[in-house]
Amino acid sequence: MSDILHIGAWDSFALLPLVEGLGRGEGVALEMHAPAHVAFHLRDRLTTVAFLSPIDFAKDSSNLLLVPDLGLWSNGGSGAVTVHFRSGIPDIETLAVDPAFATEAVLAKIIFSEEFDANPQIVPVSGSVEQMLAHADAALLVGDAALRESAYHPDALDLTESWVQMTELPFLHGFWCAREEDLSHEVVDALRAGKRNDEESLAAIADRAAREKRFPGLTNDALRMHLEGFSYDLSGDAIDGMREFLRFAYFHGVLPDVPDIRVYTGEEESNGNNPFADRQN
Repeated sequence: MSDILHIGAWDSFALLPLVEGLGRGEGVALEMHAPAHVAFHLRDRLTTVAFLSPIDFAKDSSNLLLVPDLGLWSNGGSGAVTVHFRSGIPDIETLAVDPAFATEAVLAKIIFSEEFDANPQIVPVSGSVEQMLAHADAALLVGDAALRESAYHPDALDLTESWVQMTELPFLHGFWCAREEDLSHEVVDALRAGKRNDEESLAAIADRAAREKRFPGLTNDALRMHLEGFSYDLSGDAIDGMREFLRFAYFHGVLPDVPDIRVYTGEEESNGNNPFADRQN
């Protein structure tokens, strides 16, 4: 077994507070990709720990444990999952969705069905909002794409806000997880040590993104406020929100059953050997 801890995470601005301290020490390799690629890499054992969305987790839930204390969730409108449309919501019959974002596509399906009694056809499209709207009545934007368009298309349906209003529960975007045999106290501690969500760190992350012009049209303050709109722990309320989301996904025929959610406690370890234990800084 390799003595390098390979970690897969989303290439997303909102996730930076959870990975800011990772990948700087010997023995840790951080790779950042689109959510679908992160999930593929974990299934193919190219990474040891991965940040997964609820639907990607559900596809392999029997083999995975969640890492405690760490996650990314919204308890209101976060601007992280938005639907942009040419006319009114009742006119939406087709919805352009980037195939990399399975969980958000399911969230859209749930919200449209439960709140608007609609079932728009999903059209797989990736690209700019203009490119997506050229193929469908509306476009689902996620993460950086949604944040980028917020400066130019502020009128949009915020799906996390709709979810919280509908269920009175948070929306859990993602969390760290791994196979049971690959988790240990040392691995969990390494991930915990990577979190930088204090006020100073959020300001520094926002300032760096502004200097790099990652989101033209958005100021440092706007980027910092965006990060402050998320929570970065894995609370019981967030897990309850995920359970409710998975129940809705099952009810709407997306999942064959409602998967169990197991969180690592340390009692699962069969032995005390961990190749990463003496390599964390």
